[in-house]
Amino acid sequence: TTGAASDSTPDAFSFTDVTNADATTVYQSTITLAGFNTAATASISSSAISGFKVNSGSFGTGSQTVNSGNTITVFVRSAAGSFQQQAAVITVGGVSDTFSVVTGNTGGGGGGGIE
Repeated sequence: TTGAASDSTPDAFSFTDVTNADATTVYQSTITLAGFNTAATASISSSAISGFKVNSGSFGTGSQTVNSGNTITVFVRSAAGSFQQQAAVITVGGVSDTFSVVTGNTGGGGGGGIE
């Protein structure tokens, strides 16, 4: 008998985005990988303060090897201003999802008025 063909492409995954976030606050979301039987590479792409970890490992920004059944937790620090988006893209075996954090109205003065 022959084993299953090697497959390093996971099923689609989706992080839970955050809206109406507080300013300069760290938010995170976790997914469980499934649908593949060969190790794959997980990576992050972001201009925000962000990182990810596999299972109970440490947060970082470097690529990591993952297997089906592993969890990935991604974090993004929200922006300082109102209604601004910060995001990180996690890619595993060619499949990607964006974790997005959008601030609500962070308050502050109206500004810009003539005195």
